[in-house]
Amino acid sequence: MVWPWPSRYDAHDPVEWRFGMGRFDAERWRDHYERLFSDWELVHNHRRIVKIELSAQEDGAFAVVDIDTLWRRGDGGDEMNWKGRVCKVYSVVGNDWKMTMHTGALTYPVSADASAVRIDHTVIAVSDWERSTAFYRDVLGGEVVELDRSRVGLRFGAQQLNVHGPGSTPEPVPRVPVAPGNADLCFEWPGTAAEAVDHLLAQGVAVEVGPVERTGAHGRGTSVYFRDPDGALLELISYS
Repeated sequence: MVWPWPSRYDAHDPVEWRFGMGRFDAERWRDHYERLFSDWELVHNHRRIVKIELSAQEDGAFAVVDIDTLWRRGDGGDEMNWKGRVCKVYSVVGNDWKMTMHTGALTYPVSADASAVRIDHTVIAVSDWERSTAFYRDVLGGEVVELDRSRVGLRFGAQQLNVHGPGSTPEPVPRVPVAPGNADLCFEWPGTAAEAVDHLLAQGVAVEVGPVERTGAHGRGTSVYFRDPDGALLELISYS
């Protein structure tokens, strides 16, 4: 059996999937789950079968299952929730049914008429336009867009950083305006934490902390911390 796992719970494109554990190996998988149970307590483990389909030849089948597995760290602190829809694929091997593949959990969009508040953009400040724009563009892949009032936007998919800096005239501003070096931001990394480290080092960026376990918007992940040219704390979190 193999178990491809989405990099995020909404990563419906298989291009973004990863192999975390490879082909089933009893010893390797047992070691993994023994470590899991030594650090985490299983709070609940709910399953609901949505669909089962059998091939016309009756030699293959798949099951669609909604899962909700909640873990709590042994010290009573962090929680980790595996929640979403999985697909389990089976095949007749010899005279027995064997599971050949199990996808990781995916969530699916709510109906179009449902409303949800989402983060659109946030604001950072920089002391040097050229240096900081190059950093966020080259290191993090931000798309640079020109804004009014002598500002710059850095677009990351559906979210954006609006950047204040020398000569910009934003209005209105917070009671305590943003300043270079006082931001604390987390970006989702599409690969593994080890790949994030390699990427940062290749860009000449020092890793300050990590890889370390952290909890983000999609549950438990592995994070790497570093800083932008002004000293703002930045984090790359991987769910792979």
